[in-house]
Amino acid sequence: MNLYKANGCGNSFIIIDGREEDCKKKIFCEAKEICKSELFNVDGILYLESSQNADVFMNIINSDGSIAKMCGNGIRCVAQYLNNLTPQKYNFKIETLSGVKTVNVCCNDGKKAICRVDMGKIKISPKCKYFDFLQKNVFFDEVDTGNKHAVFICDEQIFRKSEHIYAFLQGKDGINVEFVDRIDGENVKARVFERGCGETMACGSGAVAIAYSLYEKGFGKCFNIKMPGGVLNVSISGGRGYLTAESEILPIRNIDFQTTNTKI
Repeated sequence: MNLYKANGCGNSFIIIDGREEDCKKKIFCEAKEICKSELFNVDGILYLESSQNADVFMNIINSDGSIAKMCGNGIRCVAQYLNNLTPQKYNFKIETLSGVKTVNVCCNDGKKAICRVDMGKIKISPKCKYFDFLQKNVFFDEVDTGNKHAVFICDEQIFRKSEHIYAFLQGKDGINVEFVDRIDGENVKARVFERGCGETMACGSGAVAIAYSLYEKGFGKCFNIKMPGGVLNVSISGGRGYLTAESEILPIRNIDFQTTNTKI
């Protein structure tokens, strides 16, 4: 089985095409060990299966073995992979646990690509939620972009305590958490923690959650979300989020997962 390592703004994955050879049971059981192995060391696995409703079904397995419903960076990597297989096709429907998403491959040189994802309708809690932290009420927006996110527009004290707040929320809700550090017009700097992974270089659905939170507060409708791994461009239109950013795919090697021990 051919194996690919993918990178979406620093968010790293292994792409395994289960349509070539079914090894789903082994991959799901040993995902944690595979992700953390010395060879890979990635944030998650994108395991592809056939779909009756789309070009492909994308399973998203976090590095702790848990399952995610949607991944904005991962889905762009999969679109690039599909475009590499069928260069004459640029628009793909990719099924996820949060529904079928449409992805357009804007450009692709075989190694790097820029893709635009229609992330669908975004939902936000009617009122900001809050919890008590260091004897201080900390407010955040709960935004659903296929995955649930807690978005904090925070001061320096909260930003410095990001790890502690993330750990606290995992014990309560198991939610993805984003901290917005700076807003300068359309340019936004943020830090992200993903459920099942901890702090990551970037999060596509998280960038959309940040953009929608800012949109609801009147900051605008187009944003450049700068995360440690790169910049993700998000626009809001008609209650939908559109995510555009770079992805990269590199072949690793051919591996027979049916006969390979976990310690790859």
